[in-house]
Amino acid sequence: MKKYILTIGIAILSIVSFAQIKVHDNGNAIIGSTSTPSSGYKFQIVGQSAFTATNTSITSAAMIRGNNGYSTATTPDFTYYGDTTTGIFHYAQSILGFTTAGSEKARFHSNGNFGVATTTPPARFTIYSGKSNSTGLSVKNGDVDLILTEDIDANAGKIQVMKEGSASTIGTTPYDLLLQPQGGKTAIGTTSPTNNYLLTMLTNGTLANGLN
Repeated sequence: MKKYILTIGIAILSIVSFAQIKVHDNGNAIIGSTSTPSSGYKFQIVGQSAFTATNTSITSAAMIRGNNGYSTATTPDFTYYGDTTTGIFHYAQSILGFTTAGSEKARFHSNGNFGVATTTPPARFTIYSGKSNSTGLSVKNGDVDLILTEDIDANAGKIQVMKEGSASTIGTTPYDLLLQPQGGKTAIGTTSPTNNYLLTMLTNGTLANGLN
């Protein structure tokens, strides 16, 4: 009998000593450690973790990663159904990133600036197209687009109103209004301001008026 009692006692002691799930008398719980949860936490997990809802596969439900450090665009902290490389990640102190297909698309910087397609937004809201002849910001209403862009070719202005054109291509379609800061000229109805005029206006393909 004493032998049985000793065996049971050792077994119970081993379970308690090496337990990896512990609920403390104050109601706080911890997994992966027998220590008391950090101050302010009711529930704490020590070690890397994956959470799913009703499904056993991490690609079949939303997931939260419990990383012991910063995360990346390919391993975001918060992901969504069917896609473990799309979500929100914590790149560095006070920097929050948004990723799709493992590639960063937008970022809140530590200085409060927000950037699309750039990791160093210089202004409160920055959009970077990344290539020539492409749209930075497009506002569309029906068949008319308002285009704002920075990286441009010689034929295009930084601010354009475009009718029935492609919002992803700059400098290749007819414009109702074109402001060309590089040359200091303004054109209405044409993308080729007359050299003699600061303002060029065309009507039905014919120079209607010019101001210098």
